[in-house]
Amino acid sequence: QDCFPSDSCPEADYVTLKYDPDGILLWDRLSDGAAGVPDCAEALTVDKDGNAVVSGRCSFVGTVTLKYGLEGDLLWNRTSSRFATPTVQSDSAGNVYVSVCCDTTSDDYQILKYSSTGDSLWSLEPLRWSGHSFDGLNRIRAIHVDANGNVFGTGSHEWRSEFSGMEW
Repeated sequence: QDCFPSDSCPEADYVTLKYDPDGILLWDRLSDGAAGVPDCAEALTVDKDGNAVVSGRCSFVGTVTLKYGLEGDLLWNRTSSRFATPTVQSDSAGNVYVSVCCDTTSDDYQILKYSSTGDSLWSLEPLRWSGHSFDGLNRIRAIHVDANGNVFGTGSHEWRSEFSGMEW
């Protein structure tokens, strides 16, 4: 259920679960990004060490990304001011990439890179591509990080049809 923003689920929070191969719950974590307002976890990846990285929207805060250790301990918590549905990936070095689509405060996407320890390494916003300006509504819907650390994104631009094959 999409619970952001919504008066119908004012107590919604992030929930992250880990099960063993037999379906037995190993741990569960509840995170309330901003007390009393809706929070909605929407993306999950597991890094090379088996740590869970969760990202989603948090009312009045933005996009919140949490990293949990093998036993469910919170390793770090990072925030972007964008209020949009994120995607999250991890690379072979354990770095975490979060892409955030456009929202009500910005027409453009943002891609963030965090180190395995949660340090902010860089943030990207729309670039010029093949001589075209990305003015307008730019949406990154999926990202992939290859074995060499190249980041690929795909999505759409409101003035043209779908675009793909972008590499940074």
